Amino acid sequence: MQKLPLKSRLREYIRLPLLMREWKKVVNGIGVKPSLPSSSMKRFLIIPCDQKTVIGSRGDEAMMIAMIQSIRAKNSDAVISLLTYADFEHPVLLEYDIGVIPKWANPTWSLKKILEVCSDFDSVMIVGADTMDGHYSLLNSSRLWVVADSVARLGKNSTILGFSFNSKPDPKIINIIKKISSRVNILLRDPVSHARFEKATGRQARCAADAAFQLNESKAIPQMDNLLHWIDARRTGNSKIVGFNVHPMLFDMSDPAVKEKFVQDCSRALLHAVGELPISVLLISHDFRGSNEADLGLLESIYTNLKNDAGDRVYLDRHPYSATELKFIAGNMDAVFSARMHLCIATLGMKKPVGVLTYQGKFEGLFSYFKLPGELMLDPKSMSLEDDIFLALSFLVNNLTQLTSAVNESWAGVKQLSALNTLAATGASLE
Repeated sequence: MQKLPLKSRLREYIRLPLLMREWKKVVNGIGVKPSLPSSSMKRFLIIPCDQKTVIGSRGDEAMMIAMIQSIRAKNSDAVISLLTYADFEHPVLLEYDIGVIPKWANPTWSLKKILEVCSDFDSVMIVGADTMDGHYSLLNSSRLWVVADSVARLGKNSTILGFSFNSKPDPKIINIIKKISSRVNILLRDPVSHARFEKATGRQARCAADAAFQLNESKAIPQMDNLLHWIDARRTGNSKIVGFNVHPMLFDMSDPAVKEKFVQDCSRALLHAVGELPISVLLISHDFRGSNEADLGLLESIYTNLKNDAGDRVYLDRHPYSATELKFIAGNMDAVFSARMHLCIATLGMKKPVGVLTYQGKFEGLFSYFKLPGELMLDPKSMSLEDDIFLALSFLVNNLTQLTSAVNESWAGVKQLSALNTLAATGASLE
């Protein structure tokens, strides 16, 4: 984890004690109100883990849209809104008739103001993803836990959708979690995270699978025409189509030498792979939040290194596809090698195998669901990364039939575990 800027650290130092005092005051004022019957739940509020960009991360988008789709499948008249930092427009909002409430911080963050918004809803869902353990922002993680607790004490249904929990959570977060109401539905998205959570906090939680496994993929759109023609042409040439994704959070972006070595390792590994294996490679971006956090900059550099020698064996599609569209694309791959959790989830959800570059210990649990071997989990900081990537791609291609069968055999059980998110959010029994 990169050290936070001084301004951010000062902000946490000042605001975290204020949050704790306000939380204590709110809890004392609320007491414990009766819970709402599940049959009465018609109004649902989603709190994104990134309240500013909201759906800049396709993973967050996938979780939210999956929940919207599944809730609407149960109740087509359900009212669903997003609590955000600022107002924004997005085609997804129109497609699913989603309201936007720009009051997460307007102008300053206040638990009292947040609860005034939440009080108009029957069920509040927090998109946990990988933000609940304090790794990215201690303050934002703390706010999400405090809101989940306070909403539950109001008698509302309060759910934290299946999230990851790394091996070194922030101790301050652990202290907060120990005080959270037992009414909060706490869902972890894999057995490794679940075990870590219960060991660290002493709290019971449910082991689910990521909500995004419920996501319905889109149909083909015109912007995919060139890509789909390329896939058809490569398959005619007896190529297996392998998606490839990397992102800048795998290494220290402040060191140009580290970044350049990573790009070169990936480029040489892919060039070796298309020379030795019957594959063609699609470079897939899965995050569009800006040059420092998005994937496309790295993939552009890799593509520049490959295009002359690899020719039409490599393809880079720069269109910013939605989560449902990316899942459709993943379904057109034979396999995907990715550093993004939710690109892996989209691929596995289309019953195709994956290999990964790991970070924060977040893939072990996912792999255990699908009985995928450790040879397909790589350390991005390995001194032999070029060889590691080539060997992993070789393993994927040479064992494609068996790996695809393993994913297919595991799929039904994972889908059931993913549905626990919807059951929890709608107040249904999880037993």
